[in-house]
Amino acid sequence: MVRRFCLLYFSLLTAVAGLPLPTLAADAPPSPEWRVCTADGSTSDLVTFTVAKATSTTDVMATAAKAKSKGGPQSYLLSMVATVALETGRAPVGSVQFTVDGQVVDSDAVSGGKADATVTVDKGSHAVVATFVPTDQANHVGSTSPPVTVQVK
Repeated sequence: MVRRFCLLYFSLLTAVAGLPLPTLAADAPPSPEWRVCTADGSTSDLVTFTVAKATSTTDVMATAAKAKSKGGPQSYLLSMVATVALETGRAPVGSVQFTVDGQVVDSDAVSGGKADATVTVDKGSHAVVATFVPTDQANHVGSTSPPVTVQVK
């Protein structure tokens, strides 16, 4: 399918001069072929381009607290909140996998740019990582947070 892509006169001159055409957002119509047209209806040769996937960023915060216990061994809760953002500014759609000490421990759907999980852990130092898995992997790239270390005492 070929789409008509009309640009202002100076943009047409830019293309004719061999300079790069303006970039399009990752959520532009799914066609890699366009023609540049002028006000009089004439068109250029076919212009082929590649639209890159939109990138994302993921950050994670984690806190630990003692769980209430009635006589049994003390347990500790690790609460994790991931924040996900897309470079397009749109709301991210997908899920976040939470990893503690290299093991996936939970996942949660992203809502309002956030996902959360709470798991039980032992005393000690724990490395927490959150990985965003976009629903639309054809147009969006997932991301992984830097590891956060939490000391449970």
